[in-house]
Amino acid sequence: MAFYILLLFAVIYSSVCVSFSRDKGVRLVSKFLTFNLLFIPAALRYGIGADYFDYVKIFDGIPFGRFVSIEPGWRWLNLSIYNLGGTAQFVIALTAFLSLFFLFCRIDSQKWFLYAPVCMIMIYMWLFTTLRQMLAMSMFFCAIQGIEKKKYLAGILIAIAAYFFHKSVLMYIPIFLLCRFIRLNPISAALLYFIVIVVSNLFSDAVNGYLLQLIGFGSYSNYLLSDWVDATEPGLGRFVRYAVHMLMLFSFPMKGKNNIFLNILFLYCAIDCYALNIQILNRISRGLLFIFMPIMWAVWKSDKYRSIRIFIYVVCFLLLFLRNYNGSEYVSIFNV
Repeated sequence: MAFYILLLFAVIYSSVCVSFSRDKGVRLVSKFLTFNLLFIPAALRYGIGADYFDYVKIFDGIPFGRFVSIEPGWRWLNLSIYNLGGTAQFVIALTAFLSLFFLFCRIDSQKWFLYAPVCMIMIYMWLFTTLRQMLAMSMFFCAIQGIEKKKYLAGILIAIAAYFFHKSVLMYIPIFLLCRFIRLNPISAALLYFIVIVVSNLFSDAVNGYLLQLIGFGSYSNYLLSDWVDATEPGLGRFVRYAVHMLMLFSFPMKGKNNIFLNILFLYCAIDCYALNIQILNRISRGLLFIFMPIMWAVWKSDKYRSIRIFIYVVCFLLLFLRNYNGSEYVSIFNV
């Protein structure tokens, strides 16, 4: 874990230089440094992430006609690298590069000092596990930003390309459209989340039965007999997750278009709550992780109780960092 703590501090320092340096050259170098602080460890990792060796098998099998059901974009990427003489490690490195590129390519310099550390805390470790989904999520995030900046064609094309790397992109389009019309406030969102906690703990058998039936109709039905379904997180870790999510919802700043961020945050928290009982559900919440970056920016720009909100969110993110990286050790290709 010491490696990741040092990495977080390095990312914070370099990204602060991006946002607050008055020298354009320093900002450019700091962007390059921040990006590579995240990219290089992800590119050179070995064996980290539950799916690491699965992606190696996929790379080795695609050229020989196996894994025909996998998304065409991922198949084309692996086949192209194979034909060029590359290895599975190169696919992993390139995917890390593309994921981080799409996450940061449209972010204004002033936001880097918040977006980069939040990415490190909430998204980074998932880049080590579910490569296809995180790449698609990053592309979808980039597409949304492009559309918001009135670059409609580029945004639509990137969103379509994301679908060819992970089909779950289709699921998030109606979610985002729906969240534009739902009207929650921090108190009602926190109250609803409390209800979700109660239901997930006191009525878990009945609700889990319905959720498992829904999973059985989807593409993740093969996980019904795996520990993605029956694994749970007991004790202090569960309580910390509940407390952090509750605090984030309750102290969320309501201003302008922030309402959609609150709706997505509540949806993430609710799904993540049930993922404590049925882990495969975090495949859904994982695609919403990028929302924490603009959420932290909204907190930073809030007016009322700004200092208190910032303090609460910083503490929450630190708790999540400790929870997400607890016991995690870094292994690179040079250690094997």
